[in-house]
Amino acid sequence: MIQELESQGWIHGISLFGVPWDWRQSMCWTPTLDRLEDALRAARERNNGRKVALVSHSMGALVVKCFMARRPEFFQEAVETWISIAAPHQGASAKIFMEFLQGYNLGNIVIGAEAAKVLSLEAPAVYELLPQENFEWQEQPYIALQWKNGTRQVYGETGGTTGYDIPIRNSLVDHKMTLPWSGETLPEPFNEDCWELSQGTRREIFEVEHPPNLRFYNIYGTNQATPNGLEFTDVGDWRDLSNLKYSTTLTDGDGTVSVESASNHGLNASKTLGVNADHMSILMKSDTLDFVLQALYGRI
Repeated sequence: MIQELESQGWIHGISLFGVPWDWRQSMCWTPTLDRLEDALRAARERNNGRKVALVSHSMGALVVKCFMARRPEFFQEAVETWISIAAPHQGASAKIFMEFLQGYNLGNIVIGAEAAKVLSLEAPAVYELLPQENFEWQEQPYIALQWKNGTRQVYGETGGTTGYDIPIRNSLVDHKMTLPWSGETLPEPFNEDCWELSQGTRREIFEVEHPPNLRFYNIYGTNQATPNGLEFTDVGDWRDLSNLKYSTTLTDGDGTVSVESASNHGLNASKTLGVNADHMSILMKSDTLDFVLQALYGRI
């Protein structure tokens, strides 16, 4: 994506700016929003006060929505166009459940599953990626347990007796982490502070309104098997969820974010595009690049 923009004449530090951020922190973390604001100010200063076009990928869209919610006047003043790519607008797929239950290292061979699990439990952003409870799902992400006594329970909607937080929270009651430098073990349960924080920030993200005069474009991945539900069998105890094998039910998406989540952005899109690609390769697809360039040039 960056190489394509540079080939079209965008120059780093003059007309092309990046905004790195700590993905573990809340999407609404003040230092992250400050960094985005600084980049927007720098871009405008370098370009005679012109409004800016934003391009975001994945969680970056939720950072933009937090910025829209918390700094609406500046956003309206500074941003003309926003292109969102592969965004979990209504939360990530069932893969996010596995980050809490068994650990998911995003394919990073350096980080083991347990280390990834501990990292996730202390990362507010991971809690913010859980499926939105206020959204009316057609295919609700869920966790299903088939107990040894023959009982089947399905946990989906948040906030009630069948919320997906119930099996996650219960499976972590006795969870511990081991400090690699000393071997000491410490309790590492479900982080209630992160959960409470995420309840507020996810509500802000869900309720944000379309700013006046913003041209918004949405690109999402399709035709990739995307986990929507986790099915556990032969469960004897909540703690079994940390190591039991499971099966998944699938839905359409980019392998990480479902089409339903990525396409229901809650804004007024000038144009949308579904691309046959997974969550990362969508950035390199010619359909994506062509669409982004057309949007940036104001041709669509």
